[in-house]
This record gives sequence, C-alpha cells and structure tokens, in this order.
Amino acid sequence: MSDGVWIYVPEEGEGKAWTGRVWSDADGLRRWRFEVVRSVNHTSLYGQGVFDGAKPVTALLDHQRPATLLRPIVTTVDPGKIGMTHPWLRTRLEGSFQALLTGKAVTDEHEPLFSGVGFESASFSAWYGGRIFSETHDSEYRTRSIEVGEPQTEKIVISGIGELEAIRQAHVASDHASSQVRALSILRINFDRMLSLSEAMDLSLGLELVFGFLVGFRPEPPTFHLWWPPHAEDESSEIRDAELELGGVHFRSDKSPHPFNCVHVRGRDGAGLKQVVAGYAANPSDIVNRIHAIQIGRWFGSTLNDKFAAVMPIFEECLKAKYRLAPELTYMEEEAKFFAYVDSSGDPDLIEFSKKHLEVKDRKSPSLSTLIGRALDELNAAGFRFDLKLASRIAKRRATMFHSAPLMSDNDVREFYMETRAVTAALMLLTLRDLAVDISQLPQAYNAMNDFTPFMPEMPPPRLTDVGIVNADVPPQTS
Repeated sequence: MSDGVWIYVPEEGEGKAWTGRVWSDADGLRRWRFEVVRSVNHTSLYGQGVFDGAKPVTALLDHQRPATLLRPIVTTVDPGKIGMTHPWLRTRLEGSFQALLTGKAVTDEHEPLFSGVGFESASFSAWYGGRIFSETHDSEYRTRSIEVGEPQTEKIVISGIGELEAIRQAHVASDHASSQVRALSILRINFDRMLSLSEAMDLSLGLELVFGFLVGFRPEPPTFHLWWPPHAEDESSEIRDAELELGGVHFRSDKSPHPFNCVHVRGRDGAGLKQVVAGYAANPSDIVNRIHAIQIGRWFGSTLNDKFAAVMPIFEECLKAKYRLAPELTYMEEEAKFFAYVDSSGDPDLIEFSKKHLEVKDRKSPSLSTLIGRALDELNAAGFRFDLKLASRIAKRRATMFHSAPLMSDNDVREFYMETRAVTAALMLLTLRDLAVDISQLPQAYNAMNDFTPFMPEMPPPRLTDVGIVNADVPPQTS
C-alpha cells in the first residue's frame, strides 16, 4: 500500500468537510480505497454524509485538483472515543470505490458530458503494434544509428461508437545517461454522441479487455483520457482533459508477449481494427462478460470450483444463443405464447388448472449436452480436437456443481479439471470468432494456447532432413 494522495471532500449543506486520502492497492487486482475523517456533533456521529448511497463523490485531489470518486462503498464507520478525555467528536470512514477521475468533478455519472477518449496501453500495443524504427550495425554488430519512421495513422468509423484513430509512432525516453526508443500505439475515439461517465468507462474498459483478450495478455489497465467540448468559442485555453483510472480489474505482471506468442494480432488473418471493433460493438456487454469469465477460467480463479462457476453459466447462455435450431426456436416461441395467452385470460380457474394439470410432452428444446455437442462439432471442424464425450460430462458436472457439495475423488478431480479447461477453451474460441478472428488458423498456435494443449492437434515432430549433422551418429562402414 502506498501513502496515497490527500483529498478534501466538501459536504452538502452545513456539514463539515471531510479530509483524508485515496490510494490503490495493485497486486494482481487494482483496488481503489479511501479513508476520510471530519469533526461532527453527537447527532451525526455515525453519519456517512456524501459517501452514503454509492453516488459519485466530488473532491479536491491533493487539495488542488477537482476529482471524482466513482461508486464509493463505505466498509467501516469509526466514531472514535467519547468521554471526558475526548471532548471533540469525530467520524472516520474507510471504504473502496470503482474508479478515480482526476481533472473534473462529476455529480451524476449518467449525465452526457464527454465527447471522446484516448489511451495508450500495453495490450493495444501488443495487438496493433509493431516496430516503427530500425537500427544499422557495423561489421562487428555494434549499433551505429537508429532511424525513426514517420507516425502512421489509421481512421475508421464504427456505428454506435464513433470515429476511431489508431496512431503508431516512436517515442524516445532520455535521461543524462541513456536513451530508449520504443513504439507506441495510441487509440483515440471521438464519440458519435455525448457519453456519460458511466458509458465512457464501460467503453474504455471494454476495448481494453478486447485487445488483451485477442493477444492472450492481461496487463494492468492504463490511464484513460476523457475530453469534452469547450464551453465557449473563445475558451481555447481551457483544459478539457481528465484522467480515468479504473479499479476492480484483474491483471498479470507479465511482459508483453512476442507476436508469435499472441493468440491474434492485427492483420494476421485479415481481421483488423475495423472488423474487431465492429464485432465488439455488435454486442458489447455480452463480449465483456464472456472475456471476464474466460480470464477467470484461465488465470484468475483460485480453485476449479471458482473457475467452472464463472465460465459455465456464460458458456450456457452463449450456446443457447448460437446453437438452437430454427424449428426448436419456433416450437419454444409457440409454447411460450400459449402459456402467456392462458395467463392473460384473467380467469383464475383456468390459470390454476393450467399450472396444475398441463404439461408439455416431447419438449423440443435441446438439452445442454446436445448444445455442447453441436459447439464441439463445429470447433473440431475448424481443426481442434475436443472429445465429444465431454458434452455429456460437462452437462452432468453443471447439474451436480450447482446443486450439491463439491466433494469428489482424486480421479473425479482430474476429470473436473479437463471439463473446466474444455468449457473455457470452447467459450474462448467462440468469442474470438465473434470478434472476426478466423479460428481455423488457431489449431497451430501451440505457443499462444499452450494451456489448451489437450484440444489442439498433435504437434508434428521436428523435421531434421536439412540438418547437417543428421547422420553424425551413424557408425562408419567397415570393409
């Protein structure tokens, strides 16, 4: 934990202001926390003031810059001591909040205020990036010069989001003893309508998760820069930029992967920025929910129970949306319409009779194992190697896991591990396909998907026909 930053929080009405600090704990999960204190009278000893109700709390960061604590939750109310030796009353609060916006005070997170966002993140750079500089060397391979290329820009328009501008450029960081050149990939978005703080936060996090998911990389989230239109024509000098730092996001302290170790990078199979962002924009909340579940299943779940419980419900919803056939959907719609008609009749006797005596025979809705089997068949057709027996095993596991105590034998644990891996891998591949990735090219991505080896084709043995020492161990012929 760091010492944090001082904050000053005005109170509504005639209540005394709070003072305290905010800080973030970042050890695999960034958590924003606050601690504040103020003098009170006996009637407000346990009062939470502006921190009550999880509404945005406006403050002065370091007693200087306007800021917003988004969705604060009070976890501790400490009224201190009362008595002759403690004549002054005070209340101290501790809690957490979801995000810190520095540079703007926002009182309503749903008010349309922002016209754009920009960020430079490790995950976007890994997916979009590539070097934009080159070195020249002498005969002894000593670096003689570094040539920096011109910045490169790509602009696209996505309905429902706005105009996106991706910028690749070289950045030189220098001090008195050294210089370092690295490639930056920056994404800027001018929204096609004004967005609220809540909407801008969802979009920013959603895109950051998408790019990390495509790469197979989950770094600490970046700082997002939000901006808004000027208030008047002549206010060109007005600062219109605020920094948004999100909390509650899992991350791993891994280095950015080499392109060969990425699940997908821009242009590898023809899928670029426009195709990927359009895939996300078609169903953003569903994509984000799936990515979150997959990352718990791959990296952040602490037990098999946690991983399966996170992935399986999302996987089931995905299957129902994708693998119900048209006749099955029609039958289910007719069934729902029939019972809705009975309920709308207003006749209590008819409704009661329907509940007690009517039952659907030969129900046409496909079972969970059938839906899983259809998905695995499709993935195998793309080159993967899922055992089709997993369909019934996963369906059975889903029934037992959510309706009984998780007690199992050693052999059952091994089977449970394989089932959890299969569900996570299948949901990952289906989600990649929805983001315009050609998954038929992934069965050979052994490095990027090594945690899903049981479902990949067997790796071919190395070819040694062109190796000069192939016959080195052959004994010499004797006459």
